[in-house]
Amino acid sequence: MKNDIAKSRSAPDRHRAKLRLRAGKRVSLTLQLDVSSGGLFSIGVLVSSILLSTAIVVRSAKTLPFAAADDEA
Repeated sequence: MKNDIAKSRSAPDRHRAKLRLRAGKRVSLTLQLDVSSGGLFSIGVLVSSILLSTAIVVRSAKTLPFAAADDEA
């Protein structure tokens, strides 16, 4: 009995999502996503690293000495 309870509370192996959009009478769109727990973790790591690297690039672009390059010319 204890093993049955533990199995029912464990995380699912696959995560599924479905989105249906409709605009008017003729246009409809259906999206389905099926991803594993490892894939979901990988997506989170990729998005986090992209956001972090973007912040670093923006900060370094603000601190470049553009005025010094103009003085030399």
